[in-house]
Amino acid sequence: MKSRARRCSLPSDASHLVVSTGGNDALSDVGVLTENTATVAEALWKIAQIGDRFEQRYRRMLRTVRSRKLPTIVCTIYNGNFRDPHLQIVTATALAIFNDAIIRAAWAARCPIIDLRTVCDEPEDYAKEIEPSSRGSEKIAAAVVRAVMGA
Repeated sequence: MKSRARRCSLPSDASHLVVSTGGNDALSDVGVLTENTATVAEALWKIAQIGDRFEQRYRRMLRTVRSRKLPTIVCTIYNGNFRDPHLQIVTATALAIFNDAIIRAAWAARCPIIDLRTVCDEPEDYAKEIEPSSRGSEKIAAAVVRAVMGA
């Protein structure tokens, strides 16, 4: 999503669009998690600023997608599967800022939401820390089919 907006071509028979983006944006801001701050309030302020910038970009992207006039389904960012329990909790907490922005934007655009945090919710759903396994991919595909059929 951070890259320049580009118009992609869609098959002429496309019936729905499914948006799953934002994870790389979160990765690009991961450095903030290791910064020192004097107070929790200062740390929250920094994270809120990142979340606000993300939300503005996400809303612009979603407006562009919705201009295609096709039913659009939006996916949140999954939490991943980190071996370090501390890192898992910190990452999931930080991702909540991004996912909250995604959910607000989708709600405002009246788009159905697939919460990938609840789809890929077991360690076996991941091949690597932030990459779904074949099992996780199958679960995501099944969630997309359910959402398209219900949309």
